[in-house]
Amino acid sequence: MIRHALAPYPLTVAAVTLCAAAALLLSGCGKKEDTTTTPRTRKVPMVTRAEGSNAEGSRRQEGRGLRIAVVLRDTEGSSTAMRAGADAAARETGAEIIWPAASDDPQWQTQALQNAINRGVDGIVVSPADDSVNAAVETAIGRGIEVVIVDSDAAVKGISSRIVVASHRPAGDAAAVRFGNDPASVAALRNDEIQALVLPPSFELGHTGVLTAIAAVRGRQIRPQIAIAAVIATKDNLTDPSITRLINPHHSPRLPE
Repeated sequence: MIRHALAPYPLTVAAVTLCAAAALLLSGCGKKEDTTTTPRTRKVPMVTRAEGSNAEGSRRQEGRGLRIAVVLRDTEGSSTAMRAGADAAARETGAEIIWPAASDDPQWQTQALQNAINRGVDGIVVSPADDSVNAAVETAIGRGIEVVIVDSDAAVKGISSRIVVASHRPAGDAAAVRFGNDPASVAALRNDEIQALVLPPSFELGHTGVLTAIAAVRGRQIRPQIAIAAVIATKDNLTDPSITRLINPHHSPRLPE
């Protein structure tokens, strides 16, 4: 279930440049809403994972009864793809996502985080707009809420995990590669004007962020930092679902349920 109740005021859109590199390619070219403002006490009981044929059903129970707030920056196209990934993780696990949309406004993010804390969410996935948001993140941690930071190097102590984009040093013919998923770049790839696009793994960031938050709430062992590789799009793989969900996140295919 997706909720929009945390957004404190209208959003503004700002572009954020995403850095990744493509060197390797060129070489081979139903729960009732809780209205109380008192945070709940952690930890949440662990769900026992089944083996064999029951494993998939067990995963679908992993997030049942949990509420995860997702507070992101409003990066060009990326926040939409991250939301698609977060939604997919919720469908897979039965968790409820509280989604206040996305914003680059630090004050808006701070208020959205405070609202999530007051509503007693179990976990938060956040991409802080800047360091002024860190205090709200630390407040959440102090209340026993599991916090996963995605696509940010925000210096916050006590987070459950940090999910980052793995980068590589550029090499080869840089003119043959472009970064981003904007229509002009996609058209250039289709028309053989460039050899490849380097796409931020936004879907995977949202998907892994929610799964990691759920695992932390359940008391499972998780890595303190998880690196996800940037995605390389070529003319040959443009129709692959893993690529189309990053190029056109508004029409991303659903993952199997």
